[in-house]
Amino acid sequence: MGVVFFSLFLLVYILSQKYVWRIGTELGESLIESIRVRIFNKISSCNFENLEKIGQAELYTAINQHTYTLSLSSLPITVSLQSLVIITFTTLYLAYLSLPAFCLTLIFILIAAWMSYKRSRRTNKVLDVAIASEQNVYYSLSDLLEGFKEIKLNHEREQDLLRSAAILAGQAKDNRIRANLDMAINFITIQSSLYFLMAVLVFLVPQLSIAAYPDTVIKIVTAGLFLMGPVSNVFAWMPTFTNAEKSLSLIFKTEALLDKHQEQLKKDCALFPAFENLSLHKIRHQYRDEFEAVNFSTGPINLQVRRNEILFLTGGNGSGKSTLIKLLLGLYQPCDGQILLNDTLISSANIFAYRNMFTAILADYHLFSRTYGIHEIDQQRVDNLLRRMGLKEKTGLSNGEFETINLSTGQKKRLALIISILEDRPVMVFDEWAADQDPQFRKIFYHEILPELKASGKTIIAVTHDEKYFDCCDRHFHMEEGLISEVPLSGKKIDHV
Repeated sequence: MGVVFFSLFLLVYILSQKYVWRIGTELGESLIESIRVRIFNKISSCNFENLEKIGQAELYTAINQHTYTLSLSSLPITVSLQSLVIITFTTLYLAYLSLPAFCLTLIFILIAAWMSYKRSRRTNKVLDVAIASEQNVYYSLSDLLEGFKEIKLNHEREQDLLRSAAILAGQAKDNRIRANLDMAINFITIQSSLYFLMAVLVFLVPQLSIAAYPDTVIKIVTAGLFLMGPVSNVFAWMPTFTNAEKSLSLIFKTEALLDKHQEQLKKDCALFPAFENLSLHKIRHQYRDEFEAVNFSTGPINLQVRRNEILFLTGGNGSGKSTLIKLLLGLYQPCDGQILLNDTLISSANIFAYRNMFTAILADYHLFSRTYGIHEIDQQRVDNLLRRMGLKEKTGLSNGEFETINLSTGQKKRLALIISILEDRPVMVFDEWAADQDPQFRKIFYHEILPELKASGKTIIAVTHDEKYFDCCDRHFHMEEGLISEVPLSGKKIDHV
């Protein structure tokens, strides 16, 4: 009969443990999922201009590294909660056996918890330094990957960067070791305190208890030994909890930073029925540094864009072309002036609908591997476009996903153009699209693709430096030092507009 009861209780223990661990893991991963989705949504709703200033390293760290640290803590939390339940009932059992044993055990646990809390506060400061060091390592990796071409052209720069990265990696290692050693010392101190508690229960409690019968002392010592495992579990996992707490605080810090730059847009507003004209009236924009000093100013700009025309925009580096394009697209907000679409003033109430009038391939465009937002795709049309762009043998589209985007720079831009055509927006913006094309595709772009897009009712705004094809536009504008001038097709500039 005893074997049957033992087997039954063992089965209940196994099933209950599996259930508790599954629930704990699901709750932990659900929390991490909600954090990731929440950060994604906050990034999506962020003001573009301010998001540029935040930088990617901090966001990647919050979504990847810090959430991974939280994920590692889900199992320890489950184990620790179980241990706390065992600690609670074991101490109550000690109170039943001997009040002095209970009081001494409770005092030791409280002292150990206090010591652990005080040391963890010091450890947190070391962890801050370690995390900052690791963040610097990410910045070095970003420099290495994003500046790879420049590094390959300059051996001294390459060596300096690698030395700097090695130094930063060493600092991150040293700071992380310091933090882990602090947490190890904390655990050793707690363990030593528990062993001292056992000595007190064995040697001191019998002297204090009036009912110190040998069998009672044996029960007290047994309970104390049984208590050591759960208490050790709780304090052994303290480094994990410390890391998780720090990661959670940094996630909240990142979210608070994103909250400061949220756009209050009305995304359920009605879209504009059609594009007729776009007007910029005395638009100004200013780049400011961290001290709010103006570094560069664009404008005032007056510009009229009419339906079904091809407009070329030229200008030297730093003349304000990219800024003007981002103002046109509604990505940057002007500090002065008005934007009107179809004679309707653009504001936060309708800028969501305004942006949805455009498709754009910017100089720093991102090529998506899937056709996000395009749900009805004519496969035959896609195949024809791929064939015309010379990409039919390079990639294909299946179930809304490209077979590969591992293409040359020019091929990627051609694929991006296909996506822009499929988006079927009334206004198409190209920022030096032809710059990475060979002479054949450059000619096709200006002499065939642009006229065809215009014939289909599109309005095209293209930033270009290809003087050979300036006659392919309906109007030509030139930017210089943040101001815009219209250039007649004869080549003579008109006064600033």
